[in-house]
Amino acid sequence: MSPEDVASVARWSLENANDYPGMMRRYNTVEFRVWHNVSFGNDRSWTVLTHRSAISKRPDHSVVRRVTWTKAREGEPLLEALDAPLPAATLIRLWTDLRQISLPPFIEPEAVGLDGASFGIESCCFRKVTLSWWLRAPSAWKDLSDWMTEAIGSFESFLYKVDKDHRADS
Repeated sequence: MSPEDVASVARWSLENANDYPGMMRRYNTVEFRVWHNVSFGNDRSWTVLTHRSAISKRPDHSVVRRVTWTKAREGEPLLEALDAPLPAATLIRLWTDLRQISLPPFIEPEAVGLDGASFGIESCCFRKVTLSWWLRAPSAWKDLSDWMTEAIGSFESFLYKVDKDHRADS
């Protein structure tokens, strides 16, 4: 597999967590996705997936799915996915806090670069919104950057518990 093909497969997996091979596709709604890509490190995305009741339209089960691309390997991409249950209260709090953030969407870049880290968030509903930045969020987006730091911290705490239990069973 060429390096371009490896990157293409990895990017698709990071962006389409609900269709990740080998993971159950029992969730009918992708709520949102956040990501952290690193030039010389591992790229990660966290996607919140829910199963919504056809009657109430409320989430009756939610998970966060983390997909990691470990770039250090030659040839085939080393991709890993892990699901952790996401309590309804956490999902509601994250959505509520996110919806209260107000920011100017079209701003002048404060920095330009090639290497480093990029971050982003994408809503995955009918009106899709994607915001991303390199290295540090623009100052006008500080609230969003703070929200992402908190969200990723919450996701990782739930994923850590699942990963720890999984390793203990191995």
